[in-house]
Amino acid sequence: MFKILIFTKLNLQRYVSACNQVGLQAELSDNLDNLDRFDGLLLPGGEDVESSLYCQENKSSFNVDYQYDIDSIFAIKYFLSCNKPILGICKGLQIINVALGGTLLQDIKGHKATEVICKHKVKQISGNKLSPFYKEAFFVNSIHHQAVDRLGEDLKITYLADDGTIEGIEHTNKNLFAVQWHPERLQEGVGVFKAYRKMFMS
Repeated sequence: MFKILIFTKLNLQRYVSACNQVGLQAELSDNLDNLDRFDGLLLPGGEDVESSLYCQENKSSFNVDYQYDIDSIFAIKYFLSCNKPILGICKGLQIINVALGGTLLQDIKGHKATEVICKHKVKQISGNKLSPFYKEAFFVNSIHHQAVDRLGEDLKITYLADDGTIEGIEHTNKNLFAVQWHPERLQEGVGVFKAYRKMFMS
């Protein structure tokens, strides 16, 4: 069974359960020691990204954790260098974009809510690793107020919301993709984790 590092300080059991559901063994940890014992990396949701890491003053970023973000970027670059599969979810997408030289919009309107009361459609704009598991347009949950602005190096946009917010990204030649929504909170979100597991088989 493939062993996944969920890089977090929190007890995010929903992510563990979602990984287990598709046959991946997940471990919650923010320890950077012995990363080589993991087969893949999952960067979960969380608080806002430290704005100085994408060369902006803090205008609307809250509850930032500079050291955690630095460590996340280190982990991203390590797993990329090994070409081991990476999945980013919500903040995970944002920190991946920053790690690869992109920037963020520090506050957008209309997306910060719960998965129950704020759902919106996303539309596929390019073929991607999720394509076998979802229609070209489908509804997702939304629990974020920040989003990708300038795209990081070697990333492509895979999904957009109707208002133009970037909701999915993918590396052009590495085993990495990320979504802005929270599939671990959705029954139909299992497709994201199935797509992640498929990367280990390629």
